[in-house]
Amino acid sequence: MKIKRKVEVKAEAGYIFFCFLLFTIYCSLFTGIAFARENPCLSCHSQYSKPAKVVHAALDMGCDTCHQPVAGMKHPQQKGSIKLSHEVPALCYICHDEARFKGKFVHSPVSGGMCSSCHNVHQSDFSRRLVLDVPNLCYNCHENKTGKKHVHAPTAKGQCTLCHNAHASNTTSLLMTVHLNDLCVSCHRKLVKGTHVLRGFMGKHPLWKKPDPSRPGKEMTCASCHDPHASDFPRLRPQQGMCQMCHKTIN
Repeated sequence: MKIKRKVEVKAEAGYIFFCFLLFTIYCSLFTGIAFARENPCLSCHSQYSKPAKVVHAALDMGCDTCHQPVAGMKHPQQKGSIKLSHEVPALCYICHDEARFKGKFVHSPVSGGMCSSCHNVHQSDFSRRLVLDVPNLCYNCHENKTGKKHVHAPTAKGQCTLCHNAHASNTTSLLMTVHLNDLCVSCHRKLVKGTHVLRGFMGKHPLWKKPDPSRPGKEMTCASCHDPHASDFPRLRPQQGMCQMCHKTIN
């Protein structure tokens, strides 16, 4: 009886596995066909039916939200028979607030209307539908300084957007704050009173609201003495003998 029971259990398990296998095949074939019939574009552009971590909301609104056929042309037989309903970036601004991309300083891809140079317009496995992860995306245009001896922590961690707005800002270098030093003291809180760590014979070294001797006509900032990204010199000094740039009498 025990042997017969074991045979029955094995047969039942085999039947369940066979049913599961058939169901898997059905889902992979027939549901894909039904989905393609629902959206005929996916018959050719099947890559957009595959799962992704971040999907553009416009995809759920239908392909014709952004794309439209060209009158007098047959699609897909004729190249160029489908066009965007509006030129980029005007098309993007239909949904995305244009004011967020305006400022005294605008990132060159934004000012050039090259939204898709950083964003995948359909879907992506990276945050905000980026074509690459940050900072690798940034390094397509900007120098990678992580090979230097001393690297600022946000740079080392690839946190470019911790300090920079990727689109536009009213502060130079697309900074996230009105003044560079406001950004620095958000982490370096001990310096919030505007005094430097230097003491002794030099007293309290000014951080800001003083003219920068090394850059006539400009105000002193943290970047007057420190490279905000990386350096081959201690304390992120941009060069050897940094103090002598202003203090000519120091030997």
